[in-house]
Amino acid sequence: MQKSFIKSLLLAMATALALTLAPLALAQLVTSGLTGTTRSADGKALAGVTVTAVHTPTNATFTAVTNANGRYNFRGLPVGGPYSLRATGDGGTEASASDIITELGTDVDVPLTLKSEVLQLEKFTAIGTRNDLDSSANGAGTTLSSERMAGKPSSERSLADMISASPLVTLRSTFGDREESQITALGQNNRFNSVTIDGARINDQFGLNGTGLASFFNPLSLDTIEQLSVQVSPYDVRLAGFTGASINAVTKSGTNHFHGSAYYYYRSEKIFNGFKLQGPNAR
Repeated sequence: MQKSFIKSLLLAMATALALTLAPLALAQLVTSGLTGTTRSADGKALAGVTVTAVHTPTNATFTAVTNANGRYNFRGLPVGGPYSLRATGDGGTEASASDIITELGTDVDVPLTLKSEVLQLEKFTAIGTRNDLDSSANGAGTTLSSERMAGKPSSERSLADMISASPLVTLRSTFGDREESQITALGQNNRFNSVTIDGARINDQFGLNGTGLASFFNPLSLDTIEQLSVQVSPYDVRLAGFTGASINAVTKSGTNHFHGSAYYYYRSEKIFNGFKLQGPNAR
């Protein structure tokens, strides 16, 4: 009887610990990946080929070896890039690719064809095939790079302004002296979104803020964001806890060179026909 009680107690404690850590595990989607197949000049898959990926801004190097099907995989890479790939095989054959940009939570497919220095083109054949199942599909979503965010017009330089670049969401009920905007996806209440920065949730758990975020103003500077993804129906089991949109921002990894920027914003009431941009008489 005593052994049965102890066994039940240990089972209950293990279940409680698993439920506690589950939300933390779901929020750690902060990396990207590279994958592809290495082939010879005649199209045969090559096994045992060493593939090296280099993160150009930091010179960080990652190495993988192709499997029996000639497939290589890189996991846990910093998002963005650019990356350069180099594959080295037997007999002096090699292949390379450069300026590869990875995407948050996605494996970018980069096929590599190994050739020797002496090339002789006998024929060129282009073949198109249709797959019944696209294994790289991620569902309805949008990924914004830092270059795209830098080129987007913005009146408030807010995270909501950048998120509105996705056609899957809308901003409504902009109000208050902070000009807060509610982020709506799929017609759901803005509090049904899941917003994370580097894998950490920043949702307003207490319902004190109309934006659904835990902070009144921007939770971080837009200049520090490497990529921003907005997903409304992802097929990834690692994303959960929302019925609106999953909004995930990942900050930049940095480079080996010191640099920075400075700017300011000025908005005069005179150039807008005397209407104030903020306050109770904003209209």
